[in-house]
Amino acid sequence: TAILKEGIPVHFEWTSNDGPFLDTLTQYLTRLKITQGYLHCEDGFLSDIRSGFFLTTHQPTAQFAEARFENQYRILNISGFFLTLPGTTPKAALVPHLHITCQRSNQGSPGSILGGHLMDAATGHIKGNIVPLMGMPLTRETNPATGVMHIRSSAQDQSQRSDGDTVVFALPPDDEFPSGLVNALSDSKLTAGQLRFAVGTLWDATLLNDTGQQVLNPQDGLEVTFATGQPAQRSATEPPNVVVH
Repeated sequence: TAILKEGIPVHFEWTSNDGPFLDTLTQYLTRLKITQGYLHCEDGFLSDIRSGFFLTTHQPTAQFAEARFENQYRILNISGFFLTLPGTTPKAALVPHLHITCQRSNQGSPGSILGGHLMDAATGHIKGNIVPLMGMPLTRETNPATGVMHIRSSAQDQSQRSDGDTVVFALPPDDEFPSGLVNALSDSKLTAGQLRFAVGTLWDATLLNDTGQQVLNPQDGLEVTFATGQPAQRSATEPPNVVVH
């Protein structure tokens, strides 16, 4: 876990004239000198989306696949984290980890909902917010066996903290959820807070609706694009109240 300060959120709106998604994001962050933070978008559309997937049934090593969603899709959600690696060109330096949920209209009616890791898109018109994360610089390590990106902080001394700090945490593939989240909160000496943002992949997961009925039990990886909740730690065995959309 890493304790960081949130900067002032920056609202963005990109149109089809701004060019491909990844180029536009890189140029925007470079111009504003934002090196790390997170992005959230729930409005707009993108065309010709390149999306990636972890094939978790390919054991013992999960493999990565890529698909292209052609034509135009309405954006239901784009969320994710980004950091910048020093000493490289701006585009190569930017390391985004974004998930997307989108829907293609079918002759005026809603169509299938698709999602995955957002690799790039040809063009579009989207609105959203970017929140800078300030403090210690973050870097990444890539697991050569799985291709999973692990976020690392450059310092361990995190004794200076105050109300409103952001706790950035990452759970490895062999860590249970949500018990791993409880442990991360305990390590950070965080007794109460609000879970505002998450990105990742769950498998062997079960989702329940408000009445406790099972609505989805995916056997392959389930991409998490956004999460909200009020995690309040009372004991190491009691999971926090986390709602995943």
